[in-house]
Amino acid sequence: MPIGLGLITLVLFAIALTNLVTKKVATVWGLFTFGIYTIFLLSERISHRKASGQHHELEKFRLASSEILSQDAISARTGNVPVAIRNPRRLDHRQRVLERTDIREIDIVALTVKRQGSGGYDLQTDEIFSDKVQELFGKVVALAEKAGKHVEWRVVPARDYNRATIDVAQKLKSSHVVMG
Repeated sequence: MPIGLGLITLVLFAIALTNLVTKKVATVWGLFTFGIYTIFLLSERISHRKASGQHHELEKFRLASSEILSQDAISARTGNVPVAIRNPRRLDHRQRVLERTDIREIDIVALTVKRQGSGGYDLQTDEIFSDKVQELFGKVVALAEKAGKHVEWRVVPARDYNRATIDVAQKLKSSHVVMG
């Protein structure tokens, strides 16, 4: 900072402090101004935190419901790699699979399990593909597009996450399963 600018700033602050201390009206309005400034500052920080925590518009997907999951239903070749995903903030394992897999030889299937309750009722399509699942697959698609690779994705309703993942791997005749 140039010396002249620093000196001018120092003199102006000294005058403002002298004015604030010696004049009653200036003191009252100075405290009022400081209070308003503090309220605006806190309001801005709170708004910024809320805005950073909010999600942008979710990516849209075309949904096709299918009762039977097979290689033919999703066009996955034998030896494919299902990648189980649950948390949109923890997709490191997904990223590694995208980097290490040659999709000319091995298909990648992104898989998440929507947990069913023990009540014995079937979930509707909008219950299976909830906003959380939509956010999750939006991030998976973004990673795949960034890597320049095609990914099949599926949501499977089931009571047990691990068992459903293994069942899908068996039905698709997968070479191995990646879970993270």
